[in-house]
Amino acid sequence: MRGEWRSVPGARRDFNDIHPDMEVTISGGTPGLVSPTLTAKTPAFVGAAGAGGISGAASFAEWYTDVPGTNLSA
Repeated sequence: MRGEWRSVPGARRDFNDIHPDMEVTISGGTPGLVSPTLTAKTPAFVGAAGAGGISGAASFAEWYTDVPGTNLSA
């Protein structure tokens, strides 16, 4: 496999600079913020609001869905 390119399907999202979870500087990691099982094929935020620089479950869900005026997928 060395030297071969593999294609991995996925989406990239560019968020505007006013999203509460983006453009925030945090140091270190915070374990236990995301459920170990997927919900509707996406991760679910299960931490406390504000933990790890994530403002809450609703803003975290925007990381995995297209939201007009909030992010742009490619």
